[in-house]
Amino acid sequence: MKQQHVKTTVEMDPQLLYQAKIVALEQGKSLKEIFTEGVKIVVKRQGSIVKKQDKPKKLTKLQQFLDKMVNDKTVYWDKEDDKRLLLVRKKSKERLKSLQW
Repeated sequence: MKQQHVKTTVEMDPQLLYQAKIVALEQGKSLKEIFTEGVKIVVKRQGSIVKKQDKPKKLTKLQQFLDKMVNDKTVYWDKEDDKRLLLVRKKSKERLKSLQW
């Protein structure tokens, strides 16, 4: 007697496995957000699930910016800026004085 090989759903249609993984991920979406904060789960058509690092948190970006600015020795303000600031203040005082109450 010849044995018949029964194919599983994976062997018959890899798309079914893919859809089953998608459904399972959608059902556990709230748990995924809690436990994998900052990690993005990608389901590929080949039937594999891959974890990728999601966008970095804003606090991490802020911390990197602050560290960079602490070590920054560049001069952003010069004498020309002081002169312009004094001129702007002088003009604004003149405008305020010219207003009639």
